[in-house]
Formats: sequence, structure tokens, C-alpha cells
Amino acid sequence: MAKKIVYLLEALHNPNNLMRILCQKINWLAENTEYELYVVLTEQTRKPLCYELSSKVQVINMDVNYDELDKLPFVKRWFYHMKKQQVYRKKMGDWLVALKPQITVSLIQHDIPFLHKIKDGSHKLGEIHFKRDSGLLFSYSFFSEKINRWVTCCKQLCMLYWIKKLDSFVTDTDGSRHEWEKIVSDVCFIPNPLKEYPELAEVQDIKKVMAIGDYMPGLGLDQLIMIWERLAPKYPDWRLHLYGDGELAVFKEMIKNKHLSRSVQCYSRPKDLYQLYSQYTLLVQIYNYDKFGRHLMEAMAYGLPCIAFNVPFGPDELIEDEKNGFLVSPGHTTDFTSKLGLLMHDEELRLKMRQQAHISVRPYLLEVVMPRWVELFDKLSR
Repeated sequence: MAKKIVYLLEALHNPNNLMRILCQKINWLAENTEYELYVVLTEQTRKPLCYELSSKVQVINMDVNYDELDKLPFVKRWFYHMKKQQVYRKKMGDWLVALKPQITVSLIQHDIPFLHKIKDGSHKLGEIHFKRDSGLLFSYSFFSEKINRWVTCCKQLCMLYWIKKLDSFVTDTDGSRHEWEKIVSDVCFIPNPLKEYPELAEVQDIKKVMAIGDYMPGLGLDQLIMIWERLAPKYPDWRLHLYGDGELAVFKEMIKNKHLSRSVQCYSRPKDLYQLYSQYTLLVQIYNYDKFGRHLMEAMAYGLPCIAFNVPFGPDELIEDEKNGFLVSPGHTTDFTSKLGLLMHDEELRLKMRQQAHISVRPYLLEVVMPRWVELFDKLSR
């Protein structure tokens, strides 16, 4: 009898980088192993899926629909959320007990309060894609600041309690693994795989820098515009292109007010960024909060040297400072400006780092990463 792996997700009809990576992994497992793969969704799937799944993957829709709660006031939202949790727990429990999978993979979402209580015999594995002290935080801006902190603290303690009830965990960065090891046992690190690893194209005279983030004040792109304001007069033939979600109009107005419209352009984040990397020379990442360097990895696969703030976790696991890019201490915008200006000025350095960037992400190839997952699943399902 074939062994079964169940992935518990929310929805696959909205573009989401994490969901794209998961679908990539699930498809590989379905096509290259003897495991039977199941994907369980809580939201309606009448909308088309953003990411194609293999015909060998069975999709189960629990039709709980937590997204219906988004527009309700807080008290009603809490009440109806608890009712939906009861429905989900009953449906999920009955289905898992009947299926008897060997492994159930949780993304630490709506299932986390009760998954450990379901006695279906499966090994409960948590995939952790957030920092211990940030991914669990929730915003309750309609409360006073003091109550906000209290509610957030209670929520965080509950989440940590439920997470610790799972059997084992996988993190996507080694730094995150070390952090989670302090409070949970049986943690391993398996990085996210690359979607593509093309041959390096012939060098072209492209003087364009790309950045990917969120059009929200304080999340980095506004700082990058101020950095570019210092560099633009020195390098008038260079261009900066921003990609992201959020308050696009606000950032366009900011660029206009700084008289940078000629050299800085804002765009919405496309569904697939891979089509863009080959059009640029450098990538800069200026997040001031934790963010695994997914875009750094992808850009480096296309030979783009990268500059990033050394925030936990991810950038320092990809960028070797002064070899394939630059790492800058968080908040040191003067240093960031200097390093970016150096790469814009020095073509020989760019070409050297280009080769190193491309070589350094080979350990993240799909055919290298996925056997580590198979080894883990084989171990857990024995």
C-alpha cells in the first residue's frame, strides 16, 4: 500500500510566493516518488488555481471559508471564527482518521490549535516560514496600545503552545532552525528550492537596478528612494525599477516630488518574477524586518549581484560579502549607498560578482533540495 502525505493549506487562488514554492515541491514529490500526495484547502476553490498541480495530486476542499470573516466586526469575527474552527476540526479529524496518512504537513495556519489532537496515526510535521518572535504577531489596531500588546502576547503564547505539540519541524533557513531549537525539539533545516537555474546569458550593457518589496512606509522601499536620490545625479544613465504591492500611488507621488520620475519607476508585483531578472544588472533588498532572501536566490541564479541589509534570516546564507554581493548592517543607509554606487561604477567588479552569484546558488537546485525532503519523509514514515 502506497504511503500518503497530506499538506494542509488555506487557498491556492491568490498569487503567493510561499504557495508557489509548496506547489513546486508537492508536484515534484508526486511525479518522482511513490508517495500519494493530498492537498487540503479550507477556502472555496471555485476560482482557478494560481499554480498548477500535478494530476497525481488529490485536492480536497473542506469548504470552511475563513475568508468570509474578513469584513465582520471583531466580536462577531471571533465568535464565527470559533464556529468555523469546530467545523474544520470535525471535517479534518474524520477525513484524516479515514485516510490514515503517514505524514501530515501543517503550514501553522488554522489547523494548528487542534491538529495534534487528531488520532489518525500520522506524524505531524510543521513547516515554519517565519521568525519565532515575528510570524506569530497579530495586529489589533482598534484597541489601545496597551491592550494591543496584551492581546498579541496572549495570542503568541497560545500559538507557541500549539506549535510545540507537533512532532517535528522544518525551517527554510539555518538561522531560523537555530532560533526554533531553543523552544522545540526535532527541528531540521531544508531550504526552499529554485524554480529555474538558467545558463548565464551573454553580458549586455544593461544599467538597471531592481528591488522587490511592499509599497508601505517603513518597509524599505521608501528608504531606497532616498538612497537613489543621492546616487541619481552621479549616474544619470542608470534606472531603478521597484516591484511590489500596497500603496503604489503614494510612492509614485513621492518619486515625483523628489524629481526622480525619469530614473525611478514603480510597478505592481507580477505573478512570475522569473521573466524579469534577465532584464536587470543588480538587485537590492532593503527590508528592515525578517525576510528569507527568496528573491535574492532567484536573482543570483540569473547572475545578478545583490546588496541587502543583513536581517535575520536568509541574506547572510546567500550573500558572501564582497564576493557575490554586499551585506550591509540594518539601517546603515550611508554604507548601502556607497556599496550600490560602487557596483554601478565598477563594471569589472559587477562581472566578477555575476559569476560568483550564479555559482553560489547551485545547492538550491530542485534536484539537490528535494531528495532531502524524501529522506526526511522516509525516515518519519517508517
